Amino acid sequence: MTTAEVIAEKLGNDGTTWKTENDETFLDLIHGYPHSKEEDRARELTRYIFEDKSAVVEGVEAWDIEGSEPFSWAGAEA
Repeated sequence: MTTAEVIAEKLGNDGTTWKTENDETFLDLIHGYPHSKEEDRARELTRYIFEDKSAVVEGVEAWDIEGSEPFSWAGAEA
């Protein structure tokens, strides 16, 4: 399982959930793993890239595991 998948699982694989049942926030989970951050200000997206090369993309009201392209959402490709 990738780091992005672990984070998504902790949030119930629901891109509109921002806290775990234990009150860990989305950002608490992100910051729990070494990562770098990139922003696409025009589309209001933030990309968190983990050491295993997996990524989570955060938007204004939702987040998802990154799809096949940078700043894309895997759920939009299904």
